[in-house]
Amino acid sequence: MMDRKRTLIATTATLLLSLQGCGVETAEFITPGERPAAAAFSHSSPVDESEKTSAHKVRFYHPANKSGGEETRTLYQDIEDADAPYRSDYYMDVPSVYCGEGICKIDIVRLHWDWLGRYTHFSLEPPTDLEKGNEEDFTEADYQKLQSVLSNRESGLADLSKDELILPNAGGERVDGLTGATVSLRKSDYVEGAIWTCYTLWHFANGALTGLIRNLSGDELPAEELPNLIVSDRDAEASFALQQVARQGLESDRIDTLVKQLLAQQKTALYPDVFDYLETLPTERSFRVLREFANTDDSKLRLEIIAHLQKTDEITDRSLLIDLSLNASQWDSFHEVHRLLALLRQHAAGDAGINQSISTLLNHDNFVIARKAYWYLAEAPEGSIDQALLESFRQQNLARL
Repeated sequence: MMDRKRTLIATTATLLLSLQGCGVETAEFITPGERPAAAAFSHSSPVDESEKTSAHKVRFYHPANKSGGEETRTLYQDIEDADAPYRSDYYMDVPSVYCGEGICKIDIVRLHWDWLGRYTHFSLEPPTDLEKGNEEDFTEADYQKLQSVLSNRESGLADLSKDELILPNAGGERVDGLTGATVSLRKSDYVEGAIWTCYTLWHFANGALTGLIRNLSGDELPAEELPNLIVSDRDAEASFALQQVARQGLESDRIDTLVKQLLAQQKTALYPDVFDYLETLPTERSFRVLREFANTDDSKLRLEIIAHLQKTDEITDRSLLIDLSLNASQWDSFHEVHRLLALLRQHAAGDAGINQSISTLLNHDNFVIARKAYWYLAEAPEGSIDQALLESFRQQNLARL
């Protein structure tokens, strides 16, 4: 538990909080208390009393919370560089476990994140020791395993509800994580005998709080600096910048140019963030960015472009559709052609020029693709297709249609 000094600091900070919006209230104060060391597992150590810290009262959802509603807790921000406060580290004191049985020993664990909302490590105040089944203290190996569990953002714990952690009527001792047989999880996803602790801490470390931290960093980052991060050689920073320009509704020719640069470099890991940004732009503007990539040799990018267009309610400028249709005969993927034809059926089924381009697919080396194009053209408005060409294909392939 926090000692009296830290309790007084937290209480004072709470009284100073003023509403900032987005589920976050913020106050600033000087921390004369303790700060965790940087190891994966450590006890806290004193820091310089001049260190500046902000306290943010945050509201967020935790799936193990029995109330089923939002939590309100204090998130602390260590501001080490006054010239770049957005690059701060964050920490929060949280309960070690929301116990499914209500009989678990609860300790306070301090979790730590970097400015991008990525969990880094945890710490405990002495003489705290976490506990697992049969009232056994964690061993050093258990602490190292817990660090590994919490560091895995792809953990199987992400997709489980608290009710799925323990199978009912499976027997077993009535202690943390041993009430019954656990559901199917890799052993690397939890510390044996402490699944409730792992589940609780994992969702604190990797759940909704991570997005709140990213947005706090984004709010403190000068808008003119975001474009510089978009072309950072670190994908994590570029992803963050793209998400923040989308969230803040920023748009400029410079940002569009940088986004096109990412697409030209085939930065596939950033495609989801790039297209989330493009969805915030006016349709005409996003189409201008994408049109020069209609003939890309990157299959993933073509699929992303088609998916983006499918989300558009109305396409008045068909230039991008025309370009995609012209290049479709060079594609080898049935899935891509299928997606394109679904898009055209939605927005350009009666366009004679586009249908003329699609008719070239009738000569595709992959007959499955050629047949798909035939059925698409057969359903198109009669005046928009070459009926003689379509009939010729039908006569030649009657047995295969």
